[in-house]
Amino acid sequence: MRYIEGRFDQFESLDKNITGMEKYEIIEEYRSRQMEMASAGLGQIKEYFTNKGEVDQQLPYKTETDQIPEGKSKKAGWGILIFVILLFIAVIVAAAMGNVVIALGIFFGGFIVLALYAAITGNARSSSYYEGQTSTGTRKTALWLAAFGVAVVVPLFFIPKFGTKGSMILMGASLFGMVAVYMIVGLIDFLTLKVRKYTEKVSANCVGYVRTVKSNGSNSSHGGSVQYYLTTSPLFEYYYEGQMYRGLYDRPLDDRNGDVELGSTTILIDPKHPEDIYHGSVVAPLKGVGIGILCAVIAAFLFYNFFTTDYAEQAKKEISIFKIMSVMKDPESFDPEDFGLGDLSNIPSELTDELIEEHYGTDTWYVEEAKVDYVNGDNDGNYTVYLLDEAFPALNQHYEAGPKELIFYRVEEYEENGETKIRKDPFLWLNADNYSYIGEHGAYEK
Repeated sequence: MRYIEGRFDQFESLDKNITGMEKYEIIEEYRSRQMEMASAGLGQIKEYFTNKGEVDQQLPYKTETDQIPEGKSKKAGWGILIFVILLFIAVIVAAAMGNVVIALGIFFGGFIVLALYAAITGNARSSSYYEGQTSTGTRKTALWLAAFGVAVVVPLFFIPKFGTKGSMILMGASLFGMVAVYMIVGLIDFLTLKVRKYTEKVSANCVGYVRTVKSNGSNSSHGGSVQYYLTTSPLFEYYYEGQMYRGLYDRPLDDRNGDVELGSTTILIDPKHPEDIYHGSVVAPLKGVGIGILCAVIAAFLFYNFFTTDYAEQAKKEISIFKIMSVMKDPESFDPEDFGLGDLSNIPSELTDELIEEHYGTDTWYVEEAKVDYVNGDNDGNYTVYLLDEAFPALNQHYEAGPKELIFYRVEEYEENGETKIRKDPFLWLNADNYSYIGEHGAYEK
């Protein structure tokens, strides 16, 4: 990768090996630099609001953001803005429609579009840019992100068929499967990297060692702590096609010590991007293999569970998000005001066989009073009624429910795990306190 002098997290020296105490001193210097940068940043803010003028003060050290060209930074800013707008729209839609699934679809749909844009253009704000890697790496990463977005969005379209539970399991299986594939492809990419990319052998001089301070964890008021560690790369100077380069390994060593001696040596570079220098560290890929195997096992289990369970049948009777949305009702959850007898004022308090068959046909049907389990309502007078009898779906209506609902329905039988079960499909339901049935029909009995 291209070496950029003056970064606050990097330390150059002539020492191939350092002691634990020297590592500690580097980390303390790094933390001191962080404090200097924070103080300088606060000074700029104070000066700006005090004098309301331009601030000329510069930070004492370069940051990673300083290395990104202005045009690149502006494009990245637009991408972040679009991403935030999509998230805002998704939240608004979710709040207005009461459907988290649609919000997920909008958000990840926009995520896919942005990822594909980055894949096509190669424009994306990431550390890979100033580390000297090519836009090819950005495009590959963007394509993978788009694929992960697709793995989230596609199962959402199957909710009406497989239900919320089935589609969420399908989504989880797809995501874990994508991670497993990503790790496998990454391993293959790593094993073939030397042959495919770093094909040019050049003479170079190792003129020093650059150690970069990395951290994991968090330094918060909740008891978290930061753990610091070093990555190390020799600093090489070399000529390629008449131009001099100073570069570091594209994959630094996760260690405090260097791996080559000062002086003349031979390195492998990418002839298309001479600042890219090969180092075949196998630690990170081997970690990825373990994660890939674990994700493959989880994906296989979830797929097995999905394909051996009749979610298409369960979806027709479960209480899904789609069934409690008045704007996306299916035939099982229509309000009686929406069809047939029309407005509730047109429905007599006593319903007869002739009245029902005149409006809903003479197919075999049943009627019973079903006990209400609980009711959800909103400020607009819409109610979702859940019944104790799980053979009924959730009922949507524009009037308050009593302790019982008078329900007219048809019955479908289906097989599940070798057992015959029934599903009750309502076509009219009313508050049993206000309406009664006078006729020959009764409840379904096996």
